[in-house]
Amino acid sequence: MTSNSDGAWDRLCALADKEMRAHHIPGACIGISVGSEMRCAGLGVTNLDHPLPVDVSTLFQIGSITKTFTCAGAMRLVEAGRLRLQARVVDLLPTWRVANELATSTATIWHLLTHTGGWQGDLFLDTGPGEDALARYAAAMAELPQVCPVGLHYSYNNAGFALLGRLLEVIEARPFEELIADLLLRPIGLAHVYFKAEDVVTKRFAVGHQVLGDSAQVATPWALPRYAAPMGGIMTSVKGLLAYARMWLAQGKTARGDQLLTPATVQATQTPQSRIWQDREAIGLAWHIEHHAGLAFVSHGGGTVGQGAFLEFCPGRDFALAILANAETASLFVRSLRKAALREYLDVDLPDDKTIPMTNRQMVEIEGRYVLPRMGFTEIRILGGKLVAQDINTGGFPTEDTPPEPNPPPYTLELTERDRLTIADGKYRGMVCDVLRDDTGRMQWFRMGGRIHLREPIPDYG
Repeated sequence: MTSNSDGAWDRLCALADKEMRAHHIPGACIGISVGSEMRCAGLGVTNLDHPLPVDVSTLFQIGSITKTFTCAGAMRLVEAGRLRLQARVVDLLPTWRVANELATSTATIWHLLTHTGGWQGDLFLDTGPGEDALARYAAAMAELPQVCPVGLHYSYNNAGFALLGRLLEVIEARPFEELIADLLLRPIGLAHVYFKAEDVVTKRFAVGHQVLGDSAQVATPWALPRYAAPMGGIMTSVKGLLAYARMWLAQGKTARGDQLLTPATVQATQTPQSRIWQDREAIGLAWHIEHHAGLAFVSHGGGTVGQGAFLEFCPGRDFALAILANAETASLFVRSLRKAALREYLDVDLPDDKTIPMTNRQMVEIEGRYVLPRMGFTEIRILGGKLVAQDINTGGFPTEDTPPEPNPPPYTLELTERDRLTIADGKYRGMVCDVLRDDTGRMQWFRMGGRIHLREPIPDYG
């Protein structure tokens, strides 16, 4: 980068150091790519119990950013004529089903890639370390209840991407990790991308941390089960993430000049497929899309046990941003760094959430218990003239046998515009929640953290 950007980079690094201390994050990496130039920095330590300095080659778990890799692998098969986006899942995997018969018979590859399958998407069931892990996981989806009709609303769906990984295995007749390496990682030149813990233990890697009050402590478990590979299993460095982003910015062309994906395919992944919020937020094929200041921003975040990651690029400005952090408060760190980076490098000011008064009628409409099947529920009540929520965790991650996280303190929900709220305090501060209505205007669903929560009792969708 030119000397003109030195001040911007120095200010971003200084902010990262300040925000790490504010949110008790032991270690982090940040990276910026503009055109052919790249800058990266490692900050802090990998592990509070056994600390090593974080450098730009330190490996972090990138969590759900992995879903975009799975999408890219699927799109390579689409281009080869071996997969269709409108192909029904049951035509490729006849034994597959979820609890709802209509969803089973109509769900397509497109529904998986756009998080619009409508069934409960968080199934954290360890199906073992063998090559049948995804096959067994797909079979276990038979118990997943429907939270809304297929194709109606975006509701974040981990299970859908594990299923997509299994479908790729069926088409390719080999394990998911192998096919992604051949279809994607090797052609791009990503030599330091890993799925297995045993491949990482001899290298410098970050471990997750739980934040309790004003201190952090190492979080366990570290490794994710094999079933999680297509939904969140990748481990790589900040430089690896930026190299991956460069392929997308180059319209599918690798650094070696090979055309891995066609420009038309790249454009399709970054074209809104299903609306999330008005005309500002949408889901493409795996990628999240936002519009600010006349520019499209394409992104995906990720979280594992005590680690967080974020990758974003702006095709219109040939810009990419990667952030990795090893504490459960990473989302607060990402929010601050992202806002500063877009202002410094693109002169884009992301709008702050400005709250507006909520009427008693609006609060009464939302008050109630909202269930995230297999994971827990959220009680929302009017207390002291405010909407106050309390999460009750009953399910574990990364497996059902993992003890649930401790319940967080109660937090306040505030209105930012009609039918959109934000969490005003606590470690989820800034997370958005949406009221989703039926055709009559009646509130039917409540979406928190991208996931549709059901007001009890669970409805029947046929």
